[in-house]
Amino acid sequence: MISKFIFLLSESFKALFRNKIHAIISGVTISIAIIFVDIIIFSYQGFKAVSYRYKSNFTVDVFFNQNISEDRAKEVYESISSIAGLTKRDFIDKNKASVIFKKYFDENVETILGQNPLPMSSNFTIDEGYRDLDQISLLINKVLVIDGVDDVSYENNIIKKIEEISESLIIIMVLIGSFFILTSILLVANTIRLIIDSKKESIRIFELLGATKMFIKIPFLIEGMLQGLIGSIISIFILFSIDSMVVYFFNNLIGLEMFNTFYIMINIIVGLLMGLIGSSRVISKYL
Repeated sequence: MISKFIFLLSESFKALFRNKIHAIISGVTISIAIIFVDIIIFSYQGFKAVSYRYKSNFTVDVFFNQNISEDRAKEVYESISSIAGLTKRDFIDKNKASVIFKKYFDENVETILGQNPLPMSSNFTIDEGYRDLDQISLLINKVLVIDGVDDVSYENNIIKKIEEISESLIIIMVLIGSFFILTSILLVANTIRLIIDSKKESIRIFELLGATKMFIKIPFLIEGMLQGLIGSIISIFILFSIDSMVVYFFNNLIGLEMFNTFYIMINIIVGLLMGLIGSSRVISKYL
């Protein structure tokens, strides 16, 4: 059994060496496809981390009706804090609102208008698990229907922009990555087809000697996977280079690393699968 495996493996290496130019081209293309897979996963994690970091400091400002009493405003404030997903931070009465106005505009609102027309307000932090756009919108709607609430302010446009940019970039990268994956599979298939053509006589001899279909197919499957492995190894070196740049320029922003066990395993698995799919495709057609 072991001798058979060694024979099949040696035949696979010999066939690849004889078609080394095609094997290298398909390996390089596979590596590019794998890198796109890495970038797609990393971009998703990166945007998620940036979005989460931004939303962790995100507050919802609730403004109460002008004619509401301070006691009633405090009751509404407590009522809002009971909504799942919101944690109270601060209640701002008219005096505190006046202090904030003076801090930002360097003017006393009572001196300018003769009275304090600023509404009482409060702000809340959005709890973890409620920080996607749909959940936030749902929370805001729950607050708006409460009697005594006049308006709710939150940075909806910024969150929408972050999510729209991340979705658009990931879709573009998925399309480009899919193109390279398909191209890689076709190149692997083409290389295996050339190897099959060059070994037609050997295949015929094996068939006459009573070799099973699987015994004949196994070397070609291994050759496809070896091409995938070549692509994986190339992609791991590229991944290391990209990771060095990402860590240097963006680590403070996203705090993620690309060169770790997870990504290395992804590279190897994706490379082997593409090689296997490419070789299986042509084997089913020609053998």
